[in-house]
Formats: sequence, C-alpha cells, structure tokens
Amino acid sequence: MISYILLFCILISSSTIESKVLPKYISKCSIANADEFSKCVLKNSKKIVPLILNGDKNLKIPNLNPLFIEILQLDSGSSLNLTLLNQTIRGMPTVNIKSVTYNKDSRQLQFGYEFDNLRLDGQYAINGKILILPVVGNGKGFIDFQKPKLVYTCNLDIIENKKGVEVIRIANASLKADFDKVVFYMENLFNGNKALGDEMNKFLNDNWKEVITEFQELVKSPMTTVFSNILGAFLNDLTYDAAFDGV
Repeated sequence: MISYILLFCILISSSTIESKVLPKYISKCSIANADEFSKCVLKNSKKIVPLILNGDKNLKIPNLNPLFIEILQLDSGSSLNLTLLNQTIRGMPTVNIKSVTYNKDSRQLQFGYEFDNLRLDGQYAINGKILILPVVGNGKGFIDFQKPKLVYTCNLDIIENKKGVEVIRIANASLKADFDKVVFYMENLFNGNKALGDEMNKFLNDNWKEVITEFQELVKSPMTTVFSNILGAFLNDLTYDAAFDGV
C-alpha cells in the first residue's frame, strides 16, 4: 500500500472559525433545484477565487499563489520511497470551476475543476524502482501536471456541536485526476551521473502515462486537502439553514 504524508506550513483548523454565517460576498444558494444550485455556486466561485488566492487570515486560508508544502512523502514499501521537501505548487490562479452538483439525499457535493497546469517545485530524495528501473538520487526537481482535470467529491455531514446545535462538517473527501501530459525532471540522479540521470528523466517523460499511476497522489493528496480546507473554511460549523436556502 502507498501512504502519503502531507504537512502544510500553515494548517487550517475549521474549528477555530468564529463566524457562523457566510461571508457577505457570498450569495446563499438554494438546494431546492439542482440546476439553479449549480449556477449559483459557479457564480459565487468567480467571486471567491480571486479573493482567496493570496490567503485569508480570517478564514485561516494560506497563500495559494503559490502554495507551500513542507513535506510530501510517497512510500510504497520496498518498491519506491520518494520524499519531496519545501515544495511550491504553482498554477492555482489558472483554476476554472467547470461544474457543481449536490445530492440532497446523500448530502454529497461534487466539483469539477480544470487548471492550465499545476507544477511541483522543490527538493526531492528518491530510492527504489520506478516501473522496472532502479533509481536513486536527491536534489532539485519538478513535476509539471499539464491541463489537470480534477473531480473533488465530499459529504456535508451533520454533527452536533458543543452547544447541541446540528452543523455541517466536510467529510469523506476524495479526488479523481486526469492530465493531458506530465513532465518530470530530477537533477543529480545516480550521484550526479549526468548520462544515467538524463536517461532516467527521458524514461519518465516517455512513459509518463504509466509512471503517473504511481505518482499522481503527489498532486491528488495536497489538492484534496486544499479543497477540503477551503470548503470547510466557508461551510464547517454552519447550520444547513445558514449555509443554504431551500433546506
């Protein structure tokens, strides 16, 4: 099994949000009609995205342009160990929210996002095998996810807060991802052997569709956390009546 560890330099804690109402710049949407709800949320998103890209201290949203990640680890046991340190994710301003759906019965909310690109830049350390080839190295590198298409799904669970009031809590978040192309580059592979390093980078890029099945969590994991925390910053601890019309 592959495990992932993600630490943001700024952690978002929805439980510390004092406000129990939506920000004034957000129009409350009705969940009575699915199509109208989708249109309303998409309209709101066009207002929200520019306002939060550089962070929002009141909502405890960190700077997203770029987003800084302290450590991201991929561990597939004896097969491959990869650690990414002091990473920046660039490309968040290119987000385009394409679709929104909500199921009243299951309380499941789903967003479809597209980006021009998302790029991870920083330090890496790798040891193990990628597909059939052994690889070892550490240094600077990047992974460029071109034209990502992401589908984020979560549940708006109902919990009882300390005052006995039923409020919303984001839960069971997941993310599906598809890419037009992925470009890899790692310097200083094989203890600085340029010939072997160039061959490995070429192998990764020539076989990116196969490689990405193992590497895609490097973008899925942080983006799931980002979307959950942003959505939670607005909705967590609100009653359904405070969050939506047509309840």
